Amino acid sequence: MSRAKYKFKFFRVIFPLAALSTVGTFAWAGEQPKLILQITIDALRGDLPNRFSNVLGNGGFRYLMEQGVRYTDANYQHANTETIVGHASLATGTVPAAHGMVANVWFDRELDRLVYNIEDPDYHLLTVGADVDSQTEIDPTQKAAKVDGRSPNKILSSTFSDEMAVHFSGRSKIFAVSVKDRGAVSLAGHAGKAFWFSKASGEFVTSNYYYKQYPGWVNDWNVRKPAGRPRRSRPREYAI
Repeated sequence: MSRAKYKFKFFRVIFPLAALSTVGTFAWAGEQPKLILQITIDALRGDLPNRFSNVLGNGGFRYLMEQGVRYTDANYQHANTETIVGHASLATGTVPAAHGMVANVWFDRELDRLVYNIEDPDYHLLTVGADVDSQTEIDPTQKAAKVDGRSPNKILSSTFSDEMAVHFSGRSKIFAVSVKDRGAVSLAGHAGKAFWFSKASGEFVTSNYYYKQYPGWVNDWNVRKPAGRPRRSRPREYAI
C-alpha cells in the first residue's frame, strides 16, 4: 500500500485493551496523553518481570508494575512467535491471517523464492553499504532479502500508529526505533518514521520510503558513532 493510497483508505481494527498501560492510566483520568510510548521486547513472557523482580531497580519495569495498569491475562492467538509476527500483531491488534506478516520469511510463488518480510525493491536505504552483510550476519532470515530496500507495504492492516495519524489529521509525530529493521518498520506502520541499527555501518538507518535524506538530528547522532564506544561497567542495580 503506497502512502498516497493510505491517506484515503481507512481500516477497522480491534485493538487489545492491553496495548499500553500509559493509555489506560490517562483514560481513567479523563485526559489525553501527549506522549505514548510502546516498548516491545522479544521473548519477554508475561510472568518474567515478576519472576526476576528481585533484580529490578526502582524505575523501569518496577515503576510500570507498581504505578501503571497491568494486564495479567492478555493474549494473542497465533502459533508462530517469530519477531515480525508478534510485532505486527501488537501493532495492528489483529492476527497474521489479516495483517499478512505470517513469518520472518515465506515462499513467494510469483518470485519463486523465499522473501524477507519487509524487503521492498522500490525503497532503498539512504546509507550506501548499510545493508545486511551476508558474511557476518547471524540472523538467517535477513539473508533471505535480495534487495536493500525496506518498507511497511506488505503489512495489510492499519496499525495503532496509522490510526493516531488519521485521528489527529497527520499532526502526530510517530517514530519507531529498533535494532532490527522489522521491529521498527512494523511499529511505525505506514504513517510513521522508522529507524533501525545497521551492523554494517554502525549507524541508525532508514529507507527512502520515510525520508529523501536524513534529518540533521539523525546525522548528528550517527556522527558520534556511539556503537563504537567502549562499554562502561554496568551498575549493580539497574532498571531492565
